[in-house]
Amino acid sequence: MNYKNFLPIYIVLLASLASCSFDKLEVMVDPLVCDTPVTYTNQAKAIIETNCSYTGCHVSGFASGDFTSYTSMEPMLNQAKFGNRVVTQQNMPPEYATGPTMLTEEELNIIKCWIENDYAE
Repeated sequence: MNYKNFLPIYIVLLASLASCSFDKLEVMVDPLVCDTPVTYTNQAKAIIETNCSYTGCHVSGFASGDFTSYTSMEPMLNQAKFGNRVVTQQNMPPEYATGPTMLTEEELNIIKCWIENDYAE
């Protein structure tokens, strides 16, 4: 069997396989638009009360932070721990929570806008 006859076929086959292996999927993400300034009192507080500071979680005396008021949250906000866990890692609220186990897209966007607004009270 003469392999020289198959060489052009192998070259075409390898070239077609190689050209596909470097394709990258571009994910189109709409940038978040914060039309109005989000504040703790007007928008974030209700989300935090529902998803974070309910009985048994992030209340007074809770080891990883008290989220029952803006003042008690400030240490977590100043250290960027709140934003990191809620927005970046998206592991708060946790799956084992007795309350909601995830933020809705709308709630997450409100929190992102609140962060963009420097955690305004």
